[in-house]
Amino acid sequence: NVVSAYFDISSITAAGDITVNAQSSETIDAVSFAGSVAISAAAGGLSAAGSGTEVTNVFSSSISAYMNETSATATGDIEVKATSDSKVEEATAVGAAISGSTGGAVSVAASIVDNDINNDIQAYISSTTSKNVGAGGSLTVAADAAQARLEDVTAVTASLAGGSGFALSGGGIDIDNTVNNNVVANAIGAVTLTGTNVNILASEDAYIEGDSVNVSASYSPGLGAAIGVSLVTNEIKSTIKAGTNINGEDNGTTSINSTDTLIHADSIAQIDKTLTAGVSASTGAAALGNRADAEIATLVK
Repeated sequence: NVVSAYFDISSITAAGDITVNAQSSETIDAVSFAGSVAISAAAGGLSAAGSGTEVTNVFSSSISAYMNETSATATGDIEVKATSDSKVEEATAVGAAISGSTGGAVSVAASIVDNDINNDIQAYISSTTSKNVGAGGSLTVAADAAQARLEDVTAVTASLAGGSGFALSGGGIDIDNTVNNNVVANAIGAVTLTGTNVNILASEDAYIEGDSVNVSASYSPGLGAAIGVSLVTNEIKSTIKAGTNINGEDNGTTSINSTDTLIHADSIAQIDKTLTAGVSASTGAAALGNRADAEIATLVK
């Protein structure tokens, strides 16, 4: 998804405001279910059931608002703003496998959920030759990841096996949630920015919650074994930058003339829930492994 709003190689005069606004709003709601049942009544028979379900949601949009090689004059305000609003309202994967036999029974269930927000949000004014961008009021360059939210992310598996000879059951869950936006507000090169207030602003509001429930059980008067593994990983590792020539551009000197100048970058990053729970039970051997990792490694500059 590519969204752009811009003036390129232009000259603009406005008896009012000039607004360059690029905005992307995306919402996903996804639920996946897989089930398998196997029953064998034959003496010494074997039944096997397996199910797998996966939910994958990826945001990878480019949102840009800019003035390039452009002179602009407004009696009012000038605003160049790029905004991203990406949200997973629900991502649920449910897998169930049930097997039963008078002989042997095997059941395996797996659920996978992957959510990624990897948007590029850029707002800038740039020129390699001398250009003036002046407002009678405020001049604002803003890049905003207004909502980067992964909500109600859940994976559930149930694996049940019962057999007179042997019963084996296994359940697995893997949840990976990542917010990795690039948010940049920039003034580049030989531009002069003028206004009562000149603001260069970059911001992000990121939120993640994810949990899993894994149940694996087997019953057999002979051999019984149950294994369960649950993994949950939540990461927020975006880059938020605001400034002038912040990527090392060497296209001339950037000047700012104003009563008040504000260059500000901020991040709100919240991982509300990283929960994994599992139950593994058997008349023989049972093993269970749970791991939950949460990391916030946002760069704000």
